[in-house]
Amino acid sequence: MKKVREIKKQKDSKTTQKVVLGLFIAFIMVFSMVSVFTGNQNNSFKFNGFKFKVEENSISSKINGAEIVFNYPPYSLENLSYDNNINEMLKNSVSIYVSSSIEEENAQAIDYVKFLFKSEMAKDSKVVLNSYSEVFEDQLQINCDNASSSNPVILFTSSNESLISVNENCVLIEASIPNDFFAFKDRLLYGYYGVLE
Repeated sequence: MKKVREIKKQKDSKTTQKVVLGLFIAFIMVFSMVSVFTGNQNNSFKFNGFKFKVEENSISSKINGAEIVFNYPPYSLENLSYDNNINEMLKNSVSIYVSSSIEEENAQAIDYVKFLFKSEMAKDSKVVLNSYSEVFEDQLQINCDNASSSNPVILFTSSNESLISVNENCVLIEASIPNDFFAFKDRLLYGYYGVLE
């Protein structure tokens, strides 16, 4: 009978060890999953002294006390051909007109980019006015002919190639695919807010 008790104690001891080991492994697995889902991932980075937070569909940085939202990280846009005079032009303006043709093949993307640009510039109290290059409902009719140093124009247009150029007080953004409009919008914002020169 004594041997039966010893064997039973050994079985109970082994069972307890297995349960404890199983619980320990389960705890480690659950804790690992929780840490992944609670953000122990690297979801931020620094660039030129600015801290950026990476979200699911955007990147943001607190600049001048406001949360500015971008589509592209600054390091992916720093090699774009860009005239640095655009930054000063935008900073020194009273207001900025963003304009496009109502007949653009990428009209929806352009209108959304214009809306996003206007929203992010408003966070720095910069007035951005939406317009079209031809008469359309009650919208302003603005093109590069209307550009001045106090009211520069940013004209979005579809093209065979993607580039950003400046002619006096008019910034021309040409894109061959809709995503390039978003990239150029971000390049303008990065320049304006001093993230990129």
